[in-house]
Amino acid sequence: MTQSSDKGSSTLSMTLDTLAVDNEHVGSDDGYGFGIDAEAKDKSVSGGGKFGMRIRAVVPSCPTAEGIVSGDAQLTVDLSSSVTEGGQTTISRKVESVTAQTEGQVTDEARLKEIRVDVTLVSEMTSRGGGLVNHATAVRAMVKAVLDPGGGILQMSAPTCAVSQGTHGMSGVLDGDCLSMARKGVDIIAYLAKKAYGEAEEKWNKPDDQQNGSECVKLHFTPPTKTEEVAPGQSTDVRAEIRTVKSAQPTWGRLSEIEDYRGGHASPASVGTAPSTPAVFRFVAPSDLGDPNDPPGFYVNKGTSRAGRIKSRNLWQMAAPSLVLEFDSMIVGTVQYGKSHARAVVPLRYTRERGYVGQGPLYYETVPSSMAPCIVIVEGKGTTTFDVSAGLPQRRNGAVVDYGLFIRPGDTDEIARVTPCKGPPPPPVLTSFWSGLFNITRFGTFNWQLAGFPMNGWTIVNQGDVLATKIMTTNCGKLCKETTTMTLKRKSRPTAQPAGGGP
Repeated sequence: MTQSSDKGSSTLSMTLDTLAVDNEHVGSDDGYGFGIDAEAKDKSVSGGGKFGMRIRAVVPSCPTAEGIVSGDAQLTVDLSSSVTEGGQTTISRKVESVTAQTEGQVTDEARLKEIRVDVTLVSEMTSRGGGLVNHATAVRAMVKAVLDPGGGILQMSAPTCAVSQGTHGMSGVLDGDCLSMARKGVDIIAYLAKKAYGEAEEKWNKPDDQQNGSECVKLHFTPPTKTEEVAPGQSTDVRAEIRTVKSAQPTWGRLSEIEDYRGGHASPASVGTAPSTPAVFRFVAPSDLGDPNDPPGFYVNKGTSRAGRIKSRNLWQMAAPSLVLEFDSMIVGTVQYGKSHARAVVPLRYTRERGYVGQGPLYYETVPSSMAPCIVIVEGKGTTTFDVSAGLPQRRNGAVVDYGLFIRPGDTDEIARVTPCKGPPPPPVLTSFWSGLFNITRFGTFNWQLAGFPMNGWTIVNQGDVLATKIMTTNCGKLCKETTTMTLKRKSRPTAQPAGGGP
């Protein structure tokens, strides 16, 4: 802004700038500075002045795993003036700066405990005329202090001050003046630090706020969610620790507000955690494991630490239970004389697309059931495949009432020969005795989309590891007598513990 008149002119300008701060820090307005320039002239005297201020107070947005938040703060005021009269210019300048290294300490409850500051206050005055320094004085005060989160002074060391004039230095100033300067510097830093640390503390305590991107820590489970199988009514230990997001370091804290999920239960309700001693929860599975798509588990809704607060709704779930299908089939032929025994033990895993699926070997052995003349006898043994291509349990009121398994046994390879009536026997031929007779009864029910024979109508047992059984008897269209037993079991877990057992 410029003004002019017949007596002279004056000019006033102002600048404003921000100090660069990276995204990993927060602070008092992210640091800023401003300046004012003024100049005035009349016919005999001209003069000007400048005023500038720089303010900065920043801290990291997340504490370290040890709960340390190190930052810095600065306030600098620069005031200068110049006067020209009779061809002689006199320039005066005064600069006062307060700088500090700051260190906040955070408790296990994610709250700021105190702020330690190392403050240096410098006051410099110079005056020069005719190109020569007429007077120069610099006073330096240094002090350490401990602040509370609100900026109040808890402790302050004895300050150290020094003054220098021109090229000559003198140690110390009057005790009262030194203490006053030190207190002034601490008060300024306390004001700046309170704002910066308060903003950072608010962020690391609000990890669920997606706007501020302040997730400093995460909860880590061992074993990871959906990887540990637990039988109904059994228990297992789940370890949990709070780790920093940036470096994945464990920290000190406490986990609480434990919530049951789908019948699962975890205890205790509150437990501490540390880098060398993670929190341990005893998880107990319900008697009915429910939908394998969404197995039982528990929530940890609150976790505070020296490095911040975890998000709410941290869910640990047990793995969908693995099952085992035991298959045992006896077929005795009434046209071809063979007695065949086939058996398989197939582990099943749960998939979202087809439910329980699995593969395993089918062992079979066929021996002649009669050795009369003029009959066809069958014999042979070997291994073929056995597939469970889908397993879709049916539920009523939350409980499984049937297991919709789809099975597909592979082909068996036996040898059929005719016992001679008289004369030499004809050459033997290959045949699929067991698999052919097993399939012929069920061929019309084969599900081509799921690639298996449907096995419904199970008897629900739920005793020990046995979930259900199914017994089938047929006459293979008057070609055989078949008795097939299928047993569906839970996969045994030797490491599982009874609920309430263990330390």
